[in-house]
Amino acid sequence: MLRINFRGLTFIAQDKIRGILLMLFIGIINAVYRFWNVWLLAVLADALQAHASAQTLIRDLALMAGGGLLVGAVRFTSIYILFYIGSNVWEQADLALNSKMMDMDYEYMESEKVQNQRRDLDEISRSYGGGGINFLFWRVEVVVRTTTEVLIAVFYLAQMIYKSATLPGTHSREMGFMTALFMLMLAAALIFSYRQNIRWQEDLFSLENEMIPVNRSFTWYVENYLEKTEASKNIRLFKQQSVLMERILNIFESITDKVGRISEINEKIQLFLGAMRAVLLGLVYFLLGAIALQGGMTAGNVVLYAGAIGILIEYFSEWVFALSELGYKQQISESIF
Repeated sequence: MLRINFRGLTFIAQDKIRGILLMLFIGIINAVYRFWNVWLLAVLADALQAHASAQTLIRDLALMAGGGLLVGAVRFTSIYILFYIGSNVWEQADLALNSKMMDMDYEYMESEKVQNQRRDLDEISRSYGGGGINFLFWRVEVVVRTTTEVLIAVFYLAQMIYKSATLPGTHSREMGFMTALFMLMLAAALIFSYRQNIRWQEDLFSLENEMIPVNRSFTWYVENYLEKTEASKNIRLFKQQSVLMERILNIFESITDKVGRISEINEKIQLFLGAMRAVLLGLVYFLLGAIALQGGMTAGNVVLYAGAIGILIEYFSEWVFALSELGYKQQISESIF
């Protein structure tokens, strides 16, 4: 996976190095934007707990609003520039592919295998879910963002474990046991989530591959035949109406079936993530509340750690999905590049 995608990024960087660097920046700033309200709500909660003055509270609220607007403005401006830079990524890859086809020996250029590979690459890049160089370029931000989010969340999770382990008082042993039990449950849930997401990604990849020949048939019948003026004479002369109607209905049924199965998998993913997040966040708030009652952390710490763990639970699966997508969807690209 790393070799294929690094080769693709190297190709993109020949003309789009600014786009790659901007994508890295946007990924990091999107992760920061995700944590922004969590950080400032923690500061505000600590200020309220400490009975801070109205001036301090107004300052914190202004920082929350103003800083959020500033980060958001930088974020949206960067995304706007990125769309301008990356608007012709597919055309750049398409030009390179066509140049390679022209440089091949005639016997290979005309071979059925090479022509099918070229057509498959073109179709998978434009089909449901996408793939290829264009997919890789726009997926860099997701990988960088989710990786940054997971790392920040793990950092705060480690802080929470340290605070619970060094908790003063007579109940420190019980709190340590509760924290260890929670960590085991969290690790088990994330491992299960990882394995389940990989299975679902394999199913999605298989369905998207099945969509390629179906889309090819649809394109041929609708765009390359029915929409051609010359076809009307053949349809009337050879009485093709019923045959064409049957073929097209079969294609529509196949597309509907596969899109329905893809939607069903996506719904399962959302249901699974929602249930896992609700259960684990309930345990997080129970644990953090117990630690706070023992004097081990402030109200701001509770907000911060709960928010960070919530982000970890929510975006860990997206991180796994992003990495597995890069592995599955670039396999077909390797055959040409």
